[in-house]
Amino acid sequence: MRPMTPTLLSAGIARDLLTLRQEFFDMPGLCLTAPQVVRLLDVPPEAADCMLTTLLQEGYLFRTTSGAYHRRYPARVES
Repeated sequence: MRPMTPTLLSAGIARDLLTLRQEFFDMPGLCLTAPQVVRLLDVPPEAADCMLTTLLQEGYLFRTTSGAYHRRYPARVES
């Protein structure tokens, strides 16, 4: 069995990725670990890892040293 990569998963996780992005958007301060994403979306761990990696690479999320994921907010612009 080949390991799952973002390319192999892309067709199957597009909806779940959108859902995950929306969860972080709708709930400011939401903090999730990879196992919590697995339970929340009922996806395999490889899919959760792929989605979280995608959101990290996009700069949408950041990961703490404890392994939790948080939404990254743009810097505040002072007027």
